[in-house]
Amino acid sequence: MAEISAILADWGTTNRRAWAVDRDGNVLDQRKDDQGLLGVKDRAFEASFRGFIGDWLKAATPAAPIVMAGMVGSKLGWREAPYVAAPARFGQLAEHLVALPDVDGHPIRIAPGFSAREDGRPDVMRGEECQLYGLWLSARADRLCVLPGTHSKWAGIRNGGLDGFRTYMTGELFSQLCGSGTLAQLMQPDAPHDAAAFQRGLSVSEGASAGALLNRLFSVRSLGLFGELPGEALASYLSGLLIGAELRDATVGLDGSVAVIGSSRMNGLYVSGLSAIGVEAEPIDGDPLLRTALLAIARDAGLL
Repeated sequence: MAEISAILADWGTTNRRAWAVDRDGNVLDQRKDDQGLLGVKDRAFEASFRGFIGDWLKAATPAAPIVMAGMVGSKLGWREAPYVAAPARFGQLAEHLVALPDVDGHPIRIAPGFSAREDGRPDVMRGEECQLYGLWLSARADRLCVLPGTHSKWAGIRNGGLDGFRTYMTGELFSQLCGSGTLAQLMQPDAPHDAAAFQRGLSVSEGASAGALLNRLFSVRSLGLFGELPGEALASYLSGLLIGAELRDATVGLDGSVAVIGSSRMNGLYVSGLSAIGVEAEPIDGDPLLRTALLAIARDAGLL
């Protein structure tokens, strides 16, 4: 097996992933667990990380760098990596890496997140900026992108960087409404996805202002009460309603397609939703983009 030339990691709030790669970025080994920031006791980040990838450190070439992204660089993380204000070039990620003490002779760095402002309101991202950098490296083209998740990020790639972005709390709102309150009483959130109910929710979101969305959300309960949708379909209906509201707002005035970057399940929902409102979309797996970017950041910083 080729030698490990770099260790790349995405360390989030609840989960973490890591890849051991050779100099060309080929994955030699990979692993993930549920030991995100919330799982690290007494801020013992180094000990936790050693337990996660300690065998890789022993097998890696001398001074093979470790480059991490995500919430590990937040105020609650291993060490804070201050945000870079957009508009910003992707090259600034390497320029603003935060160094930690070497681990067994291996330099370890945390990539910063990006921040933006719209009408005086601040917005932030951590981790998504690396996937966007990876997309830029793969195509060298300006794109409008969405990264679905708990907090969906809509970002514009322009001239080798981000010109700005917006966050939608769609996933978190969905989780909260499915988990408690009057809507949750009738739902079966673990039921299989119901494509017809999802499409029905998308159609109901049409023309909904913020206030109208608050009104239409109650239809999740009323459709269940009147037996017009079974309990196992209500979560899909709610998903369509919320995602539809997000998509319609985020694509106002759009002329072109959208790159949807994420997991296969979330990509499928967003591509389906965008298609329903007449917007062309391209689903893209986010993991390879993240690895590409972290390796490029290591090179940009002279670590490889």
